[in-house]
Amino acid sequence: MKRISVLLSLLLLLAVCFSFASCAGEGNVFALLSVRLKGNGDGTVTAVARNEFAVGSSVLPVELTLYACSENMSDTSRMQAVSRTQTDDLNLFSAIEVTVPVTEPAYFCAEIVYTVHGETQVLQSGVVRYDASGDRVVA
Repeated sequence: MKRISVLLSLLLLLAVCFSFASCAGEGNVFALLSVRLKGNGDGTVTAVARNEFAVGSSVLPVELTLYACSENMSDTSRMQAVSRTQTDDLNLFSAIEVTVPVTEPAYFCAEIVYTVHGETQVLQSGVVRYDASGDRVVA
């Protein structure tokens, strides 16, 4: 319980610091984004991009792409983009997702591309193999 109180206090302090920093300049943001895959067991796979935590007042455009490949690789330039979506602003606790049917066993990877302070950033999920039922295959 004591650890939780300390953690919450530190998060509150961090939020206050970033609030003051955002007053000094327009468009400052601190965000914790995540990207993950999930097999649905119904013959589909879903990629989800979520804004887990954000402080500041900047617009956060995000593009989510789901890739598939018959081989185990993490180089998305060699994988096939099977679905894509985007948002002009991924707000705090918001998420975007794409779902695709799985017709045969394949390796999947999701990637988000977002822009912060004019710089493009990329965040990639792990590569996961799913069977034709959309169930994760554990090696």
